[in-house]
Amino acid sequence: MMDRTGNVIFREGWLAGRAFGYLISGAVLAGCAFVALVYAVKWQFGVALVGFLTLLVADLFSLQLAVLPVFFSIPFDRLGRIGPESSLTVAKILITVLILAWAAHLLLKRAPRPLAVLFHSPLFLLAVLWLAFSLFSVINARDYDIFFAQILRRVNNFTLFILITTIVDSKTFVRRIFHVFLFAYFFVGLMVLDEIATGQSILRTVWGEEEIAPEYTIQSDTFRVAGPSGDPDFLAISVIFPMLVGLTLMFESVPRLVKALVLGVVLMLMIAMLATGSRGGLGGLLIGASIFLFFTRMRHKYLIVTVSVVILIVATVVLSVAGGTSSTERYTGESGSKSLVYRLGWTKMAFMMIQDHPFVGIGTGNFPKEYNRYTRTIPEVPSRPHWTHNSFLQTWAENGMFAFMVYAGLFLTSAGAMLRVIWRTTDPALRRLAVLMLSTVAAYFFFAGTSNVLENENYWIVFALVTVVSFLAREETLRNGAGTAERTPA
Repeated sequence: MMDRTGNVIFREGWLAGRAFGYLISGAVLAGCAFVALVYAVKWQFGVALVGFLTLLVADLFSLQLAVLPVFFSIPFDRLGRIGPESSLTVAKILITVLILAWAAHLLLKRAPRPLAVLFHSPLFLLAVLWLAFSLFSVINARDYDIFFAQILRRVNNFTLFILITTIVDSKTFVRRIFHVFLFAYFFVGLMVLDEIATGQSILRTVWGEEEIAPEYTIQSDTFRVAGPSGDPDFLAISVIFPMLVGLTLMFESVPRLVKALVLGVVLMLMIAMLATGSRGGLGGLLIGASIFLFFTRMRHKYLIVTVSVVILIVATVVLSVAGGTSSTERYTGESGSKSLVYRLGWTKMAFMMIQDHPFVGIGTGNFPKEYNRYTRTIPEVPSRPHWTHNSFLQTWAENGMFAFMVYAGLFLTSAGAMLRVIWRTTDPALRRLAVLMLSTVAAYFFFAGTSNVLENENYWIVFALVTVVSFLAREETLRNGAGTAERTPA
């Protein structure tokens, strides 16, 4: 059994049984013998196995404490590799151990809450449908390697969605996650400042990588910071949520020193956003911040907006002086205009693919593989394959019309759920959380129309937290209803 804090509490009657005691003792002895054997054959593997089992035992005692290092490690997934040639990362190891511990908790607890959390909102069903349509599109897939690679990423994000949704169960723990998130992005901000100062990617500095951008992205002749993600646009989308989290914490009752530290992190991330040169990222941030300010109850709202605009202008000027104008010129249209022409061409290409395969699509991940079949009719696009840079068109082209409707429904359902919480809740803390999540969903919706983020984990973290906030609001409504019933005389 497990309590709301994520700690394991076994039933006394179950533990009292001798058979269970013998079973546990035998399993421990067998495990020790196996570890000793592995250590004798290859001590490095033995140490790794001991570390893995130690993490697993720690996670069994507290799932919630196990989630915190996962949130911290996700921004550094590509940077935190085990070795230069390894595809294994610290984040993947932590998530794998968390999955095993979560499965054990689910079996021991035998309680309905995880299923209740998942099924109270349509988001889980929409995620299942989107994954099903992604799998069904294998019918028209020509390249099975990239199909299964992209499906694996989507399954990983879906698993992360389930873990977060079923483990995070209180406003207090959500705040703790936000603190860890901001702490992690403090280091991301430092890495970006290092890239601005040196003009070299942090991935190249640490791992010697010559090519920092993932395959099929727009290449730039000028340097743009990419951070630990290795891609400027992915860095831009990753800093939006922690920036809005920082703004949320600024309006809470916290010491001034804490507010000053949070403001410092937000300013660093603002510099990171501007240095990426991502117009979609900056547009998404402005939309999210506008919605946040509109729904947030505060004194001197217009003064705060004015100061924010001044800070944005000053940060842009500082960046252009300290790090060069290559990134800021993308916002003014002095550079990067060719990418706009490319995007229009990719939009035409996506609609042509949709006309050819409207219901099933061309197969998950197969947009670049079908690319050359359409380039002869769209001369303005590069000859080398790229993604569509529009997640809505990409999911329609690759997975069909119904997948597109489901994918758009994820954003619309999330926004509707947070609006209902904002309008109905009497809890100020829940309202602030709902405003934060609504702002982030709106920002991500805009960005999804400018880039390929179907396999980006940041989106699924936000969808999971939306589900959690919605469920917490439902629990609050039920408690208030029960309290009213108790006070009402018979």
